[in-house]
Amino acid sequence: MAKIIHFVDTAGSDEHLLPVNEVKSVYVTAATTVIVYFHGIDSFSGGTTLSKATLTTVSGKSDEVAKRIAERMADGRGGVYTVSAAGDTDISTVAFTEGT
Repeated sequence: MAKIIHFVDTAGSDEHLLPVNEVKSVYVTAATTVIVYFHGIDSFSGGTTLSKATLTTVSGKSDEVAKRIAERMADGRGGVYTVSAAGDTDISTVAFTEGT
């Protein structure tokens, strides 16, 4: 069963869904920042740049957020895993950048 990761910046107008196997890395870059790099839309048309979702977290929670993402990506369950401020009280914003 395919597993999908769903990043929600603004529900209904700024959401990105992709197979978890497109995620290339999850970095904790500060006490309040997690960056998830993945192949973006341009890579499907031959581009090589990575896109990213930058998650702003509650101070001191970035490592916990990153671990939850990694654990859910690695578990045996299929389905959709949503990453959003509305669904995780440790996340305050999700910002998507295509082809960084």
